Amino acid sequence: MFLHSETISVFITRVRILAREIVNAEMGLKMERSRIFYKGILYPLNIVVFEDNSRLGYFDSRSYELGLSKKLMYLAKTEVLKNVIRHELAHFVCYLLYGPQVLHGEEFHKACISFGWGPEVYGAYANIDLENDRVEIENEKTERLLSRIKKLLALASSDNTHERELATLKANQLLLEHNLDLSKSAQSTEEIVYVKRVLEASRKSAKHVAIYEILKTFFVSPVFNHGRGIFYLEVIGDRTSVELADYVANFLDHELEVIWKQTQKENPKLKGTSSKNSFFNGVAKGYVEKIQKQKSTIASGSELVAIEKNIQKNLRIVYPRIGHSSLSAGMHNADAHNAGKVKGSSLSIKPALNSGSSSKQFLLNSFFFLFILTSLSAHGSACRNNNPSWLDCSKDEDCKIVPNPCGHPLEAAHIKFFDVASKCYRIEGAAISCATWDEMSQGKTLAKCVNHECIAAKK
Repeated sequence: MFLHSETISVFITRVRILAREIVNAEMGLKMERSRIFYKGILYPLNIVVFEDNSRLGYFDSRSYELGLSKKLMYLAKTEVLKNVIRHELAHFVCYLLYGPQVLHGEEFHKACISFGWGPEVYGAYANIDLENDRVEIENEKTERLLSRIKKLLALASSDNTHERELATLKANQLLLEHNLDLSKSAQSTEEIVYVKRVLEASRKSAKHVAIYEILKTFFVSPVFNHGRGIFYLEVIGDRTSVELADYVANFLDHELEVIWKQTQKENPKLKGTSSKNSFFNGVAKGYVEKIQKQKSTIASGSELVAIEKNIQKNLRIVYPRIGHSSLSAGMHNADAHNAGKVKGSSLSIKPALNSGSSSKQFLLNSFFFLFILTSLSAHGSACRNNNPSWLDCSKDEDCKIVPNPCGHPLEAAHIKFFDVASKCYRIEGAAISCATWDEMSQGKTLAKCVNHECIAAKK
């Protein structure tokens, strides 16, 4: 994941100056501003800062990108930083000489030696101890919020329409509140902006454009970027929103193909690229319209404007001169487009069953996280407050204990509303943090009808 802020911009300027000194004085080449002159060709050198504890730097020949770990900005002495830059510039030269296949073999060693660099450069940082043992509180907050949203996404794939819509609404409410807090705090503190490449392919398609449109509903700025023979779909925003958008993008990359094939079985006349492109366009439109309608019910217009301004500010920090491009729509198939809108209006972002990457495990295993105690009594239950008829009773036998949002036996409802109340409280519980329930110390409860209202009373 790439990082941007005013401090990081100053660091990148410093790195560019160091790189220029190394290229001109040590490598016998010529570098002006951000381009290296080699055999009559000017090659760009794009410098970025990333967050990854497994490596200190890299060179990507597809985008002529020299990446440096954020740890170097805070922990590395100047000579250590210069050695990392030298190491990656050696990869740059090896790419020019031999192609992208050279890693740390004989050719790489020879290139380093030819510039007078020893094992402190070509030794892949074997003598550098820059492991960061600090616990990042921001990461913990991100994981807690993502875990809550992930649980809601699981419920949003329910077959029950009411449960599905309520869970989707709750997920959007959490994201809105998170981004509104960011828009309010951005004035007083320097905020790091995160960038992540979530998808890549050799060419952009209507499916990628559909994913682009859907990702905007997750409070990030998606951007199409290009390298040598490849394009990237990047997302820009705060850490939490970017991590969630990464998961959503990879889910949609597969899911959109699945629902297209399902729709073809339902409508055999939908064939060809034109129908497929129109279908994907419709899916995005149907999903975006559904989410926009939900947002308008849980946030005011001024709050949404403040969030959008903060999103655009983050985009301009990363790409101050960004332009806008669009994919040619080509031929339009109205039937396919309408079928896509129907599918989009019911599209749910389902959680994965397992993960192939330990670094993303917190996105995929909601049981992995424990939460801080959140007091329910301070806020009350929306399920109870919005559905008073569930509590109506005439005798004790009408009432039944219902687990509250934390699963504790502290709510009651009329027996005929037991199932719907249980589901409502379960969905509400996905968005909060809970303490454990100790029946021995806190006592057992019994459902009673008091003043024609079902309550959970202590025995």
